[in-house]
This record gives sequence, C-alpha cells and structure tokens, in this order.
Amino acid sequence: MDNNTLSSNPSTNRGKGTGRGRGRGRGRGRGRGRGRGRGRGGRGGRGRDNSGGRGRGQGGRGRGTKKKSSINKRIRDIERLLEKKGDTLPDNVKSEKERVLADLKILASEKRVEDKERTMANKYKMVKFFERRKCDRKINSLKNKLKTLINDIEMDDDIKQDKIGLNEKQLRENMGKLLYIKYFPKGKKYISLFPKKPMTNEKILEKRSTMLNNIEEQYGERIDNFIAEVHNEMEIEVEVEETQDNEDGESFFME
Repeated sequence: MDNNTLSSNPSTNRGKGTGRGRGRGRGRGRGRGRGRGRGRGGRGGRGRDNSGGRGRGQGGRGRGTKKKSSINKRIRDIERLLEKKGDTLPDNVKSEKERVLADLKILASEKRVEDKERTMANKYKMVKFFERRKCDRKINSLKNKLKTLINDIEMDDDIKQDKIGLNEKQLRENMGKLLYIKYFPKGKKYISLFPKKPMTNEKILEKRSTMLNNIEEQYGERIDNFIAEVHNEMEIEVEVEETQDNEDGESFFME
C-alpha cells in the first residue's frame, strides 16, 4: 500500500498530520492563540491537516504586553520579602529594599490624593461652571453700573461717592466669590455659593464664610488691582467720549 494512503483505522490517522490547519479553537484562555500544528502542542485548537488527520497545535497565549505591577502590589511584595527574609538579606540589599519601599509609599499617597482630586473635579465641574458664569455676569453688571455712576454729572457728589463705594464693595464680594470657585481645595467636597435650597447647617455656613474671608485676605491685593483697573477703564472711556464730543462739535461749527 502506498505510504500516502490513509489507513482505514481512524485512530492510526490521529497525530500524523503536518498540522498546517489553523486551530478553531480551544485556546481562548488568555488570547486567541494561532493554533498552527507543530507536533504535540499545548492548549491550542486542533486543526485538520491536508491528509485528513488531526494535528494538535501549539496554542498561543496572546501577544498582549505584560501588565505593569501596581504600586500597591510592589509595596506588598517588598513588605512580604522583608518580613520573611529580612533577617537573612545582606545589609545593602535590605537597606535598598527599605528605601524603595519608602519611595513607593510616598507615590501611593500622592496617587490617592490625585485620584480623589480628579473625582471631586469631575463631580463638581458643572456646578462650578454655572456659579462662575453667574459671578461673571454680576461683575459685568456692576462694572456697567459703575460707569453710569461716574458719567452722571447731575448727581450730588456725596450721594455719588456713597453709591460708588457700595458698588466697589459688591465688586469686591463678587471677585472674592469668583476666586473662591477657582481656588477651592480640589480634594474637598465643594460648598456651593448659590445652592438650590437654602443651607441650614451652621457648620457648613461657617466653613464657607471662613473660606471666603481667607480668599479675600489672601488675594486682597489682586482684588484691589482689579477694581483700580475698572476705574481706569471707566476714566479712559469717559475721556474718549468727551474728546469725541469735542471733535464732533468743532467739525459742526467748521461746516
């Protein structure tokens, strides 16, 4: 009988194949596995070869990159090593492991802080956005009101100064609120300036008031500079308008 002729007994045909067929698949454990038959294999699928026999293929375990150990896992590994073999390790090795362990604990602590800040930032992102926009609108409204007060020549000077002082106070308060929103501690629960329902918890109200006062004290010079810039802008606008009026009057009489 020709050597290429298959035996009538199916059992003798198993494993004779060259294993060229792709395995269909039992090797889906950790990746799909390419399952090309090369002799006796691992977990790959069984592929039929050209001669009809079944060849066991070597199953692949995927090509994924090895996942880096987490910081906490590395900390646990080093702690176990020092606990079990700390007495037998050479002094230089032990000191190096202890140094690495201390550095990893610092990294783990920093990562926890970053994760908490990221969580809080995502949680209160929209609340801060709407409150910031509300403060911006209020500040623009007060600036326009200040411009109207400065341009009012018929108002009594004492009354005008009182109203300008009140306007500046409101500007200062709203600038403080704007800075409160911007520099509120990232890792803490945000205390809203404009809650939908009135706050009744005295501790929270006191905490918010304290933080607003601290912001105004810390950034008081910046707020003063902002108000001074607003006054300068108003004065420049008034001068430009007066100059424009004079030019219009001169051109009228020259015609």
